Amino acid sequence: MKTLNEHIEAPRENSEFDRVWREGEGKYQAMRAFVRARTKAGISQRGLSEAASVPQKTISLIETADTNTTVRTLSKLARGMGKVLTIRFADADEHEARASRQACDVECGAQLARLSCPLLSAR
Repeated sequence: MKTLNEHIEAPRENSEFDRVWREGEGKYQAMRAFVRARTKAGISQRGLSEAASVPQKTISLIETADTNTTVRTLSKLARGMGKVLTIRFADADEHEARASRQACDVECGAQLARLSCPLLSAR
């Protein structure tokens, strides 16, 4: 049985797939960071919408990665959470290593869940 990392890495050998993967990766990372910040701040989408004067629909689209939002909008949302927006450019090797660790964490978490839950391990 292939590991999650093997499933992820196998199609990336195709340069077109790799290009599309990399284009979506930044959007996905931004969406994850945004959702994490909002939930950590303990504010609902509606509450953030009111605090930042940004439509709730925009927040929903950002959280599902269904939109390309502007830095200006993200800055308004950050202020609505009492935060500031920061952007960091990472070396590609560092980014790849982090993505690999995150995929491993997901896979390990799923394996641990199966070990600790008899119903899941029966699958």
